[in-house]
Order: sequence, then structure tokens, then C-alpha cells
Amino acid sequence: MDPSDLGRIYDNMARGFSTAGVNTQEIANLSRGFDLAGPLVQPLRFDQYPEPFPPAAVRLVVIPLQGHPQLVERLALLAQDVQAVLPKDCQSFSNPPPRYHCTVFHTSQPSDPRPDPYVEGGGANSLPPAARPPPSDSVLARESATMTAIAATAPAFELEVHSIVFASSGTLLLCSTDPSGTLNQIRSELRAAFPGRPTKQAGIAHTTLLRLMTPEQLPPECIAAIQEICHRHTASLKGLKISVDQLWYIIEEVFSTIEGPQQDCKLQQKG
Repeated sequence: MDPSDLGRIYDNMARGFSTAGVNTQEIANLSRGFDLAGPLVQPLRFDQYPEPFPPAAVRLVVIPLQGHPQLVERLALLAQDVQAVLPKDCQSFSNPPPRYHCTVFHTSQPSDPRPDPYVEGGGANSLPPAARPPPSDSVLARESATMTAIAATAPAFELEVHSIVFASSGTLLLCSTDPSGTLNQIRSELRAAFPGRPTKQAGIAHTTLLRLMTPEQLPPECIAAIQEICHRHTASLKGLKISVDQLWYIIEEVFSTIEGPQQDCKLQQKG
């Protein structure tokens, strides 16, 4: 996708929140992956869902931000700024800064687990998500090898920060563009390698910093305060280059946090 196309998408996302606020149904759907009963919102382990998932049901490839500690620190403070202007009865969850990432591709999602993404249909067999079988050891080994091979042929590259956006989904996002087109190329190769992949895949380059859990519309003054924070931080971060020299292949065990077994997949180094 052309960087200018991504920029227009992000601008439209920001305008959508500014004019219409949040999509309460989308927030309600998302909050099902969290325990909201305690004093602190906590994401659920997939084996603790009301209908538990089998082991290794969720697998994905991400760009980690851990190589950019100063950026991670600034983003964590940004999330705190937004959290401070939310209504007192509004629950939210801030992603742990050590787990900040940009999702590249899912071979299997919680909404659409794929036991074998190498075959058409992914081995789902029309079963409900939690009833689908786990991937075999051979599928997991093959996925791991595929990720390593694709990463090894892709050059190290840079993402470029475009803006901070609060989306109608109730999520605070760091939004970036892909000036070299390398992220788009990696995704294309992954789509070709996994014909049985989940249908829904990431199409933009975003890092989720905070999620609303309370499915209620925000008051106008809160929307305005959030937009002011986003504009202020966009002004200071826009154009920042984020170097990418590795991907992580994750067997995710806790919803939305990329917690679980991790494999580092090095990109081709320049020179």
C-alpha cells in the first residue's frame, strides 16, 4: 500500500472519532477478551476463556518496538495522558510497554483459528472457533521455518511515524507508514505462503497503546481532550523513523499482549 494511502486512512480514522466518537458495539466485542471484574482490567489467557482454546491456537508475526526504548517510554506516557482525561467510571487497558508491537500477519487468530494454514480453509472444517483442533507439531515447525526463511530474504527497513490516532474502536494507536514498501512485500509473501490463513489480516501499520473497555459513548469534552493530546504528540513524533531489523513469531497465550513462546526472525542486514 502506498504511504500516502496509509496516511489518508489514518486521517479518516481520526476524523471519524472526532465527529462520531466511539463505536460502543465494537468496544463491547473487544472487551470479551478481558477480565473486567477486578480492580485492574486484565487480558484473559486463551485457555481461560468461557470456551477455552486449545494450545497454540493463536499465532502471529509482529514487529517489536523494544529496540527503541526512548520511543517506548514516550508512548507509555502518552497512554497515561489519555487515561487521565477519561471519565472516572470508564475502564481501560494500557498495553504493557515491553510488549508494544506492530502486527504483521496472523497464521491463526482467536476469532478464526487455523490449525493448518498451509491448506485451503486452514483446517477449520466449519467448526466454531474454540472447537477447532490445535495445530500439529509438524505444522508449528513448518510455520517457524517459513517465518525464518521469509524474514531472512527481506531487507532491514524503516517505518515512519505518521500520527497518533484515537480510533472509533476505542483504541489509542501509533500509526506509521511503510516508505520502502518492505512491510507490504513481507505481507504479500506471507499471504502466498499460507493459503489457509485467516481472512482478516492487518492492512495498516499500527501499535495499540490503550483500549477502552466500557461500551459507552464518550462526552464531547472528553473527545476534544483526547484529540488535543493526539495532535500534540503527533506534532512531536511525526516523521520519526523506526528501524526494523527483526520480526517476532509468537504463539500467543494471552489475548492482545503477544505473551507466549517467541522466535526471533532476523531480517537481511544491509552491507
